[in-house]
Amino acid sequence: MMSSDANIRADSPASRRMGRRSTEESRGTRRALLQAAAAAFAEHGFKGATLANVAERADVTTGAIYRHFASKEDLLVEASRSALGSLRLPAPADDRPIALASFAAGAARRFLAPGEEQSRRLFIELHLAATRSPRIAELLAEWHREILEGWRDHVPAEAGSPEAVTKMLFLLLLGLNHLEGVAAIDTDQSEIESIGVRLATALVLESPE
Repeated sequence: MMSSDANIRADSPASRRMGRRSTEESRGTRRALLQAAAAAFAEHGFKGATLANVAERADVTTGAIYRHFASKEDLLVEASRSALGSLRLPAPADDRPIALASFAAGAARRFLAPGEEQSRRLFIELHLAATRSPRIAELLAEWHREILEGWRDHVPAEAGSPEAVTKMLFLLLLGLNHLEGVAAIDTDQSEIESIGVRLATALVLESPE
């Protein structure tokens, strides 16, 4: 006796619903894998993250990973691309210095916010991985260049060249992401955020000596 599924025509509404459900489930699994890979990457680094660890975090089998990604590197590169997308810094709204300063301050707050430990670790690990993986290096370079292009017409001349100001912003943000690494010095989080915001703001307002 044929099963009820076998009697469903390929072009029937029921078949189309099953197809949509299968596609949605596949997309959901892919999203879960990217999130799990980003978490494993942040915790263990590019080299230390394992497919077994990612599969456990995503509550799937290791074999399920290979239905979506050809290799561990493919998975981690795509997870990095997705993570950078979520960390994307929008271009300033206009070319006024105060708008640019507000944007820089917002970027500092974004990276110092409570509950963003994983984002901070991932940001650091991405830069470390870029020294060993050409694919991660190019991905990070594309992100840096995109931010520069968004800033290029908004940096006041007295602050320095757009390239120098943008690069210093990234260096500042990279330093802010080491917040947990200086845990031995106990201080108030809100004061650290205040100082970080002042540094980011001064970067785009003060003239170089």
